[in-house]
Amino acid sequence: FRFDAAFYTDATFSEETNDEQMVGEKVYFGITQSTGINGLSFVVRDCKVENYYSYQNFYVFEDFCPNQIVNNDEVVPEFETSDMFKLSYHAFQFSGNYDKEVVRMAMDCNINVCLFGTCPVVQRPCS
Repeated sequence: FRFDAAFYTDATFSEETNDEQMVGEKVYFGITQSTGINGLSFVVRDCKVENYYSYQNFYVFEDFCPNQIVNNDEVVPEFETSDMFKLSYHAFQFSGNYDKEVVRMAMDCNINVCLFGTCPVVQRPCS
């Protein structure tokens, strides 16, 4: 299975971007199946931002829940999807990087693929 992950310009998730993000700006991130397979769906378990320079990481989505610290309010309402998982958060900076003008970071997500309607997800309220 192959997935595409991209950053987007706004909450419509229609135009991809490679622009640098400033601390505090809204970041829009989406995951889609490269080639949709009938009857299959996927669920994102967690996503973390990783700093290439210091090996630090921070979960912006964990245990099927958005992280409230970074005001993650644009998450696809259905846990299980065959279309697109959508996520947004406010850009942040890891401690110890204040002397760098640009910091390279990556998004790392864990995804489960399953037959539609059978993904192992317990939908519980997020705190």
